[in-house]
Amino acid sequence: GAAKLWPVPVAVLLAMAASIAVTGAFHEDGLSDTADGLGGGWDKQRILDIMKDSCVGSFGAVALVILLLARFF
Repeated sequence: GAAKLWPVPVAVLLAMAASIAVTGAFHEDGLSDTADGLGGGWDKQRILDIMKDSCVGSFGAVALVILLLARFF
């Protein structure tokens, strides 16, 4: 419906923002934690420690950028 009011790129960004707002960015947070853990940990305990950390690391940031760009395009 938003595509009828605004250009398609704006409508897509609004749909993405609405999706993130409705879920509370739950999926994006999980993806970034998983990417950080698997990218930065060598053993099981270290991977779990990284995933429990609330900070977003470089692997998580890259995963989020790729995810959001893929959704947009």
